[in-house]
Amino acid sequence: MMEAVERELLEETGLTGRCGPLIGWVERVSATHHFVIFDFAVEIEPGGIAEPTAGDDADEARWVSFADLTGLELVEGMLEFLVEHEVLAVG
Repeated sequence: MMEAVERELLEETGLTGRCGPLIGWVERVSATHHFVIFDFAVEIEPGGIAEPTAGDDADEARWVSFADLTGLELVEGMLEFLVEHEVLAVG
């Protein structure tokens, strides 16, 4: 899984990094699919590309401060996941 995280990071953002510990996981289930999504911490390698670039599965990629996350249109449940797993403190 760690190799897949690093490969997808490069493919979808142009950034190279090292996969760290598992932060948590979620399930997304509907009538047509059942996804199990694992979220890992990643450390971007120094000297790599400074700005992310969107890969073929994304419309946009950019660095955003934690403070600015609440004003963005995120994937359903993302903000709650970040708060629940203590990646982000809101309030």
